[in-house]
Amino acid sequence: MHEHLGWFSAAQGVVFIGRAQEKTAVFRTEKRRNGEGGSYPWIVKSTGMVNHFYFYCVDEDFGPFFIKFCSYFPYNAKLCLFQRQPLGPVPGGQGRDRVHPAGQRVRHGRGPGRVAADL
Repeated sequence: MHEHLGWFSAAQGVVFIGRAQEKTAVFRTEKRRNGEGGSYPWIVKSTGMVNHFYFYCVDEDFGPFFIKFCSYFPYNAKLCLFQRQPLGPVPGGQGRDRVHPAGQRVRHGRGPGRVAADL
């Protein structure tokens, strides 16, 4: 993304589009049989290697971000915003002022005295 941003001169827009095959949860059909021997389709949850499309963009308000779309049912999507500046220290926060990589899940402990504003 940084290499492409070097030559991208517009204030906002799509920088580039990428495609990748990734393992993801999908729904598939399988054939099942009833007691009389007849077959019928059944939907089951499975995993599969399917195409994902990434749209890397820049916006004047949000900065750089990407949108990821899965090309297979249930057509999952993900929006990831990148921070423009590192977070400053949070009052009373022990080590929570780090910038985490995009897509990383961050868990904050829940305890007495913690409110949504602390997160």
